[in-house]
Amino acid sequence: MIFDLSFFNLELEAADKNEISKELLSHPAFQAIANHEEHLQRPVWDEESFRIRFATAAEEAPEEWSDWGLAPLFHDRASLEDMKHWIETQQDALSQKIDEWLAKFTNVPQRAELRCIPYVGSYDGGFSPDVGNGAIYLNIPVLSCKEGFLETLVHESYHARMISKETAQLYKKMEENTDPIIQLLFFTFEEGTATLVGYNGSMTTQWPIIPLRTPEEGSEELKQLLQRYKQGELTAQDVFNSFGQTDCCYTAGVYIANSIWEKFGLEGLDIWSSQGNMKTYYEAFRSTPQGADWPELEL
Repeated sequence: MIFDLSFFNLELEAADKNEISKELLSHPAFQAIANHEEHLQRPVWDEESFRIRFATAAEEAPEEWSDWGLAPLFHDRASLEDMKHWIETQQDALSQKIDEWLAKFTNVPQRAELRCIPYVGSYDGGFSPDVGNGAIYLNIPVLSCKEGFLETLVHESYHARMISKETAQLYKKMEENTDPIIQLLFFTFEEGTATLVGYNGSMTTQWPIIPLRTPEEGSEELKQLLQRYKQGELTAQDVFNSFGQTDCCYTAGVYIANSIWEKFGLEGLDIWSSQGNMKTYYEAFRSTPQGADWPELEL
């Protein structure tokens, strides 16, 4: 894994000089974050908005930190510098640890050229633009400690795994499918498996980035939504809209992934991770004790 700290350094330099450089605004990471925010229909991230947020963050008191998380550049500098030093001096050890961690849960190889790009700002703990993408982005201030950093790094590294072209096409078709049920299961299976892998085989963590319900609560909600859809009480779009207001893709997703992991191990998870076979993965879950009463779906 390659740890690319160039954008992080430009942000720290901007806060130090109270001046935003052209290099920062033209950096590929700046555009990647902008695209991510736009995809999630969040407030615009562009040069004008960044300058406004940057100036506001510089003047704010710590207890009034603004959104997008730029204030830590000015008010939590020591923590950012400490994390930067740790990443710089532990790159080889971190890369080996991540490779060993991921290998426990999937046979899909990791990209040798995979880039981890730390940054400050936005709302997420991290993201990878697409499944199989060659870059992952980690929002350092959102990660409360080195353990949280590692879990998030593994989670996003899973998303960036080196899938085949055929599997990448399958994922793309599911993500863009006109059937909302296919879409929601795509997000649930992908995020749920990444969560299980990031938590090192557990459904929960001591270092959560955002508050989440229990896996049991999330899975029960998703099951009820799918049952009501199966019974004709809700349309597929109704289910998707309700699903989008919840944390089900993480909580129900990790519940499903853990059920498959307990019964089938790595080979079970690779039905999704390697093959992208939604129907077989769902049926594998329904064959477990936890999934036995989930509705049959035409996938």
